[in-house]
Amino acid sequence: MKKLLRKHKWLLFGLSFSALVACSSVPAPEGEDVFVPDEPALSLRADIPALTSWTIQLQSYPDRLASIKRSAFQMAVVDYSNDGSNLNKWTRTEVKDTKINKQLLAYVSVGEAEDYRYYWSSSYKVGSPAWITAASSNHPGQFLVDYSSSQWQAIILGYVTKIINQGFDGAYLDNVNAYNNLGATVASKTEMINWICKINQYAKIKNPNFKILIQNASDLIWTNNGALAACIDATAQEATWFKATDVRTLDTIRLQQLKD
Repeated sequence: MKKLLRKHKWLLFGLSFSALVACSSVPAPEGEDVFVPDEPALSLRADIPALTSWTIQLQSYPDRLASIKRSAFQMAVVDYSNDGSNLNKWTRTEVKDTKINKQLLAYVSVGEAEDYRYYWSSSYKVGSPAWITAASSNHPGQFLVDYSSSQWQAIILGYVTKIINQGFDGAYLDNVNAYNNLGATVASKTEMINWICKINQYAKIKNPNFKILIQNASDLIWTNNGALAACIDATAQEATWFKATDVRTLDTIRLQQLKD
């Protein structure tokens, strides 16, 4: 997702937000593009206020988080760092100041590794460590991982610890649909559900109010009698209405995503 967003400073139009958003037609904040779904989606968590606008920005922070802070969006998803490095991560004060009038979540890829992250070593390659299974065919610099690996999971739980300590309200988990790389078998789906639930449990022990949101994998939410739904606070879905190319998504795909 990170590579895709290089074309977009504000990416709203392709994303639908269910389980958290109860949307109605509202005026867009001046100077901003706000996506309002055709159909309302009701919150699954009574303690989460319904949102009418939100944004995601994963790069290009010329004024650090100042633009996000000034925006009228009720929720924003950002990277935990200015450039993906630990050296340039947002300070606790920056996060606190930015979330005065909004919820602020940090992006975390749980199904792919990224070579610009603090955890990446120059010695890493496919097969070494063993949890790096293949290079991504869609995004240079990203790698498919064995998300059941204890080593990979330790890295991501450490990542979650960082963003909790920074003061973020929650984590926005991407590449949850990595089970598709394994044939979307029952076993691969169950392993991903267990992985997300592990992240949720770990995070909420540290901060009971910490929110877990996932992107895509709408078909996974009610798998195994809703096991995943019990472990997340909300879900977002890419390309429900429009693809990144601004081509409208096929109605059959859109309706299936909304049904999920």
